[in-house]
Parts: sequence; structure tokens; C-alpha cells
Amino acid sequence: MPSLLTLPRELRDEIIGLVVASNIPLPADRTRRRARDYRVWSMDHVVFHPSSPAAYRPSSLSLLLTSKQIYAETLSRLEQAETDLEVDVAFLDMAWLWPTYRVIPPRTERPLKRMDVNISLVQSEEEARTVRMRVTYDTFWGFAHRLLVVGPIRDAYKPKGGICVKELRLNLDMDKNRTGNYMFSEVEIPMRTVEGHANLTENHRWLFGSEASVAETWVKQLATFTVEDIALARTWKPMAAMALRRIGRVVFCIDGKERSNLDLGDFVSESHVERLPSKDQIYYENIRDSRKRNGL
Repeated sequence: MPSLLTLPRELRDEIIGLVVASNIPLPADRTRRRARDYRVWSMDHVVFHPSSPAAYRPSSLSLLLTSKQIYAETLSRLEQAETDLEVDVAFLDMAWLWPTYRVIPPRTERPLKRMDVNISLVQSEEEARTVRMRVTYDTFWGFAHRLLVVGPIRDAYKPKGGICVKELRLNLDMDKNRTGNYMFSEVEIPMRTVEGHANLTENHRWLFGSEASVAETWVKQLATFTVEDIALARTWKPMAAMALRRIGRVVFCIDGKERSNLDLGDFVSESHVERLPSKDQIYYENIRDSRKRNGL
């Protein structure tokens, strides 16, 4: 019987490439819960991660466990290819954040080429809710801070190496939400049962999109708040300092179309830093050195 090893190397490489880039299958356990980490993160009380460890396994893991030859060929492919990470984020009723990881690359010392965050504004009722910009902004960047520090994992019982990314692409998906009464399928937003909130499960059976009119405002405000907080990294924004160290640039999109972008390297450039007080110059020079070590 033909097997993967009996196929021509070129065809085998194509198959390996498709598997590496394929979405993670949804786990049998379709519940969510808060992470149990070694520290408390900002806003993590409203972020509900997939409960099953299977939701965090790279698609390439099955190939790495197949045989020594397939392991070597898969590893070679991963080392040569630029790696990406893709995660869907649903803001439920402008209060809770539900991440679902679609593509996770194996851990690597190199920075990721790109991290795609596909954002949906979701309601458990058809009536529109007030868009609380600052709350959703703080919630998202609290989630992003944890992701950068410990990576895409369920629980972090000790500090991890985290990830660095050359381009963080934030895409607000409004293509199906133009009228505000689009109902998401359980494939689009899966794992709707939340541990400790069984009484709300019935409300999560039907999830609706938000009005398209909020998209432009939401993305503009997200970009504005990001610029404001990055500028305050030295004084009181640990999330912003982490972003400066681990992110190359941030791109803000609606339905995949770029609306604005922010090169975080500009905030630590020599021309920018030399205008700051001397104590701040040392701080940003250290961050600039961190960016170089991280490959940004």
C-alpha cells in the first residue's frame, strides 16, 4: 500500500507544506475557561481560552511524530519557511474576549513573519450594544501582552520564551456583518460553553454581528489608543513596553484592506530618542537593543 514515504520527494514536500499551513482541527472538548498562569495579566478575567490542550497543537505535530525521515523533512521545511500565526478573536457583548487559534507554528527562536488577528464584534442579542472602545482596547492588548510573553498556550505555570513578530495584522472582519443581523455559525465562532458560566450557555447559541457603521470608528480608535499608549511606554504602560520589544509593525485593517499602519521601530529610532531627556534615552536605547536581538 502506498505511503507518504513512497511518494516522490517533490510531492511529499507539497503535502508537508499543506499540512504545516493547515488550520488546527477543532477539539472534541468545546469549552472555554480562564488561563491558570504563574501571574495575573491585565484584563485576563474577561479572556476565555479554549480548555482543550488539542486547541494549541501545531498542525505539523503529526508529521513530526511520524518517522525519522518525515520528521527531518518537516523540520527542514519549517526552518526554511517564514512562519505565521493566525488567531480569531471574538469580542462577545463588548465584554468578553474569546480567542480561537487557527494556525500555530512550532516554537522557534526566530521572529514570526506575521501574526494575523481576525477580530469579530459579536452580540448574544440582535439589539446593538454600546461599543465601549477603551474597554475592548484594554482587553485586546491585555490578551496580546500575554500572547507575546508566554505564546499560544492554555496555561503558563512558569515564565516562557514568548514570541516576537515582524508584523501584527489586526483585521476587523465586517464582510458578513453589514446589516448587524448576521448569525455566526459554530464553525466561525466555536467553543461557546464557558466553564463556571453554564447559566449563560443558552445565550451563546445564537451570536450576531455588529453594525458595519462601528467598523471605521472602532479601527480608528484602536489605532489612536495604540499610538497614545506606545508613547507612554516609559512611564506606566508595561504592555506598550513589551510591544516595543517584540513587534515590528502593527497594521490595522477592515475586511483585509489596510487602513493604517504603525512602525514601532520609529518610537525607538535614534532621531526620535535623541530629543528625549537623558534618562529616557537610556530606556529606549535598551529597547532598541532588545529589538535587534529579537530580529526586528
